[in-house]
Amino acid sequence: MRWLANRAKRFWNRVLRLPRKAGIPIVLILVTGIVFGVYRFVLFWDYMENDPGFCQSCHIMEESWDLWASSTHAEVGCHSCHHQSLLSSAGQLYDFVFKSYEEIESQAEVEDASCQQCHQSGDPEWQQVADTAGHKQHDMDRGIECVMCHSNTIHRFTPFAADCLECHARNTVKVPGMTDVNCMTCHYFLTDGEETIPTRAVCLDCHQTMVSRVTWSTEAPMQFPCGDCHQPHEQAEPVVKCESCHNTVECYNPYEMHPDTHCRTCHLAHEWRITGP
Repeated sequence: MRWLANRAKRFWNRVLRLPRKAGIPIVLILVTGIVFGVYRFVLFWDYMENDPGFCQSCHIMEESWDLWASSTHAEVGCHSCHHQSLLSSAGQLYDFVFKSYEEIESQAEVEDASCQQCHQSGDPEWQQVADTAGHKQHDMDRGIECVMCHSNTIHRFTPFAADCLECHARNTVKVPGMTDVNCMTCHYFLTDGEETIPTRAVCLDCHQTMVSRVTWSTEAPMQFPCGDCHQPHEQAEPVVKCESCHNTVECYNPYEMHPDTHCRTCHLAHEWRITGP
């Protein structure tokens, strides 16, 4: 570097000693060249840092590019989420150009801070998660990294049931017809409060539109959550065990007239009161 600086200094001194008619054009050419070079460098730097097309120019990024382009973050530049040092970037570029790598390693992992800069910023353009029940439980209380649930596969941000089962392996759904339902259809992460346990309204959002339509009378005596009776993570069939609460003979069969008859033969689901003879 010192040798280069000395050569530049000698060249500049020679330019200053030239006659004015020759020196001024040379200085103007040099200044113009430097300004143009800086301008082109700024454009190239902006292209590398802010244009996703720079990442796409590498053939090994084709799969990642296609998944990103069809994702919910398609308008978000790569470096908005993926951060790495200039030294790491230079090393990565060197390895690619000179093919000095033996395998493609994970690069520029996404840290929680990258997610938080949008999703905990208060900016209404982005879904805010700081005060939502699911993220309080997983992120703030247990310190689970965002990418553990979001983006277990490249650029797919909506978790699948299999993602939940990585931790909640014992909580599989046993009721037929619900086994393919995404966990968050019922356990809504973005609800306000502290719990993601489904409310009656959440259950009825689906079950009131099904073929076997569920009705719930406002006159019904039991106005508690569906999960108090229906246990899809425990029951193989959506059968209510009335005896789990009404566990005395006096309560559920006062006259012992129908010892072998199931409660629901007389007490219609979600109504319970017997209005006919």
